[in-house]
This record gives sequence, C-alpha cells and structure tokens, in this order.
Amino acid sequence: NEDLDNITPLEIMLKKPTRLEEVYLILCRIEWGISP
Repeated sequence: NEDLDNITPLEIMLKKPTRLEEVYLILCRIEWGISP
C-alpha cells in the first residue's frame, strides 16, 4: 500500500485507523519512546 509511505501518525489518528495502521502507530510509538 503506497499510501502508508507518505502518511503521518497524526493523519491516522484523525481518522478511524485500519488494523494495519494501528500496527503502524504502535511501531511509531515504540520508535519514539511514547507509551501507548
């Protein structure tokens, strides 16, 4: 899905996330050291 390459976590949070996007958000949080 090429859309995932240029989407930001904020954009995902502003809409209802799909399962894949939820996983992407979790990975971003881990990378940034943000607790879910």
